[in-house]
Amino acid sequence: MQKPAGIADPLADKVEWSPAAGGGANFKTQTLYSASKTQLRTKKTMGATLFSLVFILPGLGVFLFAVPFSLLDGQILTSFFLLLWSVGFTAGGSFLWYRFSTPFVFDKTTGLYYKGKPVQPDAVKSGRLAAEGVQPRPARRS
Repeated sequence: MQKPAGIADPLADKVEWSPAAGGGANFKTQTLYSASKTQLRTKKTMGATLFSLVFILPGLGVFLFAVPFSLLDGQILTSFFLLLWSVGFTAGGSFLWYRFSTPFVFDKTTGLYYKGKPVQPDAVKSGRLAAEGVQPRPARRS
């Protein structure tokens, strides 16, 4: 696999761009973009959004329509199983939405790679990350 277009970093020529391990999604869930001159980030794709909605919308639909109508018909056991199914589907889809929405960040200024909440450079320098149980690894220089 070739490096993505638009990345002019000389280190990008030395990096292997094929997956380290098999598995994962068989469609593109995130795209890599340059947030600034010193940061690369990922963001979710439309495919990831649609895949999450495939689970969220049926779960909400069953919860909002099928469960109340089965309760009105007096089918308590059916309502219970529909409720469990809808909560499971909605929770699973919401978890996927969250996972796909959490960005990976490659920050050249701090030399860190992280996922999710930004790491403050002063936290790295002051040692607060070690106190919180986070072990940042500096980027390798070749």
